[in-house]
Amino acid sequence: MDTRLRTVSLVLLTAAFSAFTVGCGSPELTPRESMTLAGGVIGAGTGALIGSATGPGAAIGAGIGGGIGLVGGAAVGDQIEIIEARNDQTQSLLQSQERDIEAQRRELDQLKIQQERDELQNQSQSRMR
Repeated sequence: MDTRLRTVSLVLLTAAFSAFTVGCGSPELTPRESMTLAGGVIGAGTGALIGSATGPGAAIGAGIGGGIGLVGGAAVGDQIEIIEARNDQTQSLLQSQERDIEAQRRELDQLKIQQERDELQNQSQSRMR
């Protein structure tokens, strides 16, 4: 019974530590923070199961699995943030290009109108001569 209590305590401690380290920022979690938290919790749970099944103990397995899960989750979260930043940058560039195209369209329309006016003016001057 003492071993189970230590195991549960260590798993809860690992989960609390994960939540504390991730929760120090803004109220909304970034992808890196949420993946770090998820990796830590999943790693601790998996480590506890493997540790209790293979012999070293659930507490040791939870500690090792939680640590590996935190690092792995942070790495995955970093990649997600990098991809999201690239997508945001691409979207911003696309919107800028769309604004430029629209400005060029308006300018072209104005040039066409001016050209038509010039042609009409030239025709009326030709008739007057």
